[in-house]
Amino acid sequence: MKSLNFRIALVIAHASSFRNAVAQALRNQGWLVHAIQRAEQTFQILAHIPYELIVIDSDLSGMPATDFVRILYNSRDWKAIRVVVISHSHSAEVDAEARTLGVFMSRDSEWKENSASLLSFLNENLVQKT
Repeated sequence: MKSLNFRIALVIAHASSFRNAVAQALRNQGWLVHAIQRAEQTFQILAHIPYELIVIDSDLSGMPATDFVRILYNSRDWKAIRVVVISHSHSAEVDAEARTLGVFMSRDSEWKENSASLLSFLNENLVQKT
């Protein structure tokens, strides 16, 4: 029996229009995508779904994106998940922390204008984090 090789991603964003746009861009590239509003919801499903990629909006209510990324980075089971934080503003502090944690940062305007480049980057680098 031939194994199916799905690439599974999770998109976390409060605004439904943004969440749906990012999810659709990933689906157009062949990803199986789930989308949710709150980062806290993720931890209930991570034990059951082997996400390769999580795209998170930096402007979340509840848990800040940096705290979410720190939890993943410090987890033995979730450390290998590739994370992209989409930011709506420039913060040198957040950028520096993201680099330390191995997170790819993308500006909101860059994502909308250049989603193909971001997806190409992810496809090339997805294997390197494991």
